[in-house]
Amino acid sequence: DASDFLRTVLQAKPGDEFRIIKSTTDKLGMTHQRYQQYYKGIKVEHAEYLVHNKNGMVETINGDFKDIKGSVVPTITEQSALTQALLFVNAKKYKWECK
Repeated sequence: DASDFLRTVLQAKPGDEFRIIKSTTDKLGMTHQRYQQYYKGIKVEHAEYLVHNKNGMVETINGDFKDIKGSVVPTITEQSALTQALLFVNAKKYKWECK
């Protein structure tokens, strides 16, 4: 299993997970699988890894793995985040206000 292989090679922590998002096979019979990294069920942006294999044997891997340190528990409420975003953008009118 390529996901288990990635966990081992990348020395992933128990909260790390790799979910396959795409798999293609080229004309030479090489299979290319793209995995998205998740940490404790949350998608890690810009953290994808590719596994290239032929006849069930991994040939190469490449990508970006993020070693997450810290909590995934939100420190602000949804309403507080929205308020801060609205203050930052400071638009005269928002799309949801248009009729």
